[in-house]
Amino acid sequence: MKRILLLTLLGARLALAQPVHDQLRALKDQAVKDLNAGNIEAIVQLADENIDFTAMDARPNHGRAELKAYFEKMLKGPDAVVQSFQTSVEVDRLTTMYGPDFGVATGTTLSDYKLKDGSDFQIKNRWTATLVRRGGKWLVGSFHSSANVFDNPLLDLSKRYSMLLVAAAGVIGLASGWFIGRRSRK
Repeated sequence: MKRILLLTLLGARLALAQPVHDQLRALKDQAVKDLNAGNIEAIVQLADENIDFTAMDARPNHGRAELKAYFEKMLKGPDAVVQSFQTSVEVDRLTTMYGPDFGVATGTTLSDYKLKDGSDFQIKNRWTATLVRRGGKWLVGSFHSSANVFDNPLLDLSKRYSMLLVAAAGVIGLASGWFIGRRSRK
């Protein structure tokens, strides 16, 4: 009898939790859609008023106004760094709930970036998001994204440019030495 009661209670708890996870999944899907469309206004509306947001550049942003300014600067302004990007998001597992209105989700993104300088690359990030329910609506309370600093395409690109620079310096050094040697013999 106790086992049946326990299974019934567990089943009821899981049934109650499912709509929450469906709502959180919908929030994730909408955020990805808005990010890929470059819809900054819609992205900002998915954030809590007191959001703490840190992207790969490690610049902290607090509140909706700073979040909007960050995306405007990176994507739209005259000094924008990013020309375009597309991202896909994977979650590690269901959101860990710490109460009915608060949860933490983790996962990865795979993003294709095209920068204003013409370079393009694909990078995989890890992310953590704190999700809060305000007035019955789920919002992003904080978001932190980071890339592997030891293994990523930007580091690979830097290594390639360094090798080219070293090779060019070597050729210039040899040519200069040859030229100076020829002149000094005369």
